[in-house]
Amino acid sequence: MSISAFSGTSMKAFTFGSPNFIQSANRILEGQGYAVTNFCTEGQAPDLLDSFSNNHSYNGWQFCVCEFIPQTAEGHTALQVVREVRKSSLRTFIAIWSLVGAESAALRLACFELGANMVTQCEHSLREVAAQVFRHGMQNGNLECAACGMQRLTEDALWQHYPLFHVNQPNLGLQSCCICDKRVSNFAVHLRNEHGPPGRGEMEAENRKQIPLYSFALVVCQHPDGRFLLVQEFCNQGFWLPGGAVDPHESLSSAAIRETKEEAGVDIELTGILKIEHASREQYVRMRWIFAARPKDANQLPKSIPDYESVGASWVSLEEISQLRLRGTEPIQWCNYVASGGPVYPLSLLQDHGK
Repeated sequence: MSISAFSGTSMKAFTFGSPNFIQSANRILEGQGYAVTNFCTEGQAPDLLDSFSNNHSYNGWQFCVCEFIPQTAEGHTALQVVREVRKSSLRTFIAIWSLVGAESAALRLACFELGANMVTQCEHSLREVAAQVFRHGMQNGNLECAACGMQRLTEDALWQHYPLFHVNQPNLGLQSCCICDKRVSNFAVHLRNEHGPPGRGEMEAENRKQIPLYSFALVVCQHPDGRFLLVQEFCNQGFWLPGGAVDPHESLSSAAIRETKEEAGVDIELTGILKIEHASREQYVRMRWIFAARPKDANQLPKSIPDYESVGASWVSLEEISQLRLRGTEPIQWCNYVASGGPVYPLSLLQDHGK
């Protein structure tokens, strides 16, 4: 066993693994300022496990790095060490170094179930986390983590510490925030969005407020003779493709069919999806689905009685469209797209649940 002291700190770490691994881990930990104790898998594993079995003392270690090689005696012992360290302390950050474990979902899950905080094969990631944990341990704040009892944390240190140490912990339900005393149902979400940098407006909070989502369906309906269905919009706006907003409890496909009937007076059959658009604004989010369609009855006449929905509708050739006064350029864009054989994606992409 070798101990590398760092003057003036009480931050301690230990490594468990092969001599080559210990050498690499020491370079990382000592570089961050930890006093490191090394336990080699070649002969020192029983002593380490006995120390836990006898008194469950974790000796004040703030950071633990274990090398894990699956399907070996040393790997099995490493997992025993992880389990015993976690039994002894919730405040010790446990990192497992494993080339195989980091790539295997099943092994990764097993390591976390034993109490690991991190499974990695990335030296840069290990160095970054070691630095974070060291900084948290050197704080002089007045907050205590309710999940593990770590003390002397500042607000920003707790904001970083909680997801780093406890992101895999089940939600404890209703509890009081140690910063603002507010009773919250999910402390992790509350901490992330109401305190630290988001709380001061220095970064964007997640889900701070609910913003409305508006969904629209637009239809490009082509007649068997090649013409396209256009709607004469109200308020003298010119012609446009049939479509509109999705009503509450209505599916997108139902909205597309309904709006075409209301605005153009034609019953249609949807044949595919041309495009899905998403636009995020300050006050709302808009999604628009553009459908391809054909008339159910090629002889059905378009709407001619004006009402609230539209002035009427017409079947228009591709050549005529460019000569009409349009509400915008999209009828030209999408009718040309369909006429030129642009890709039409299957309706099965959309799983409409409606009500």
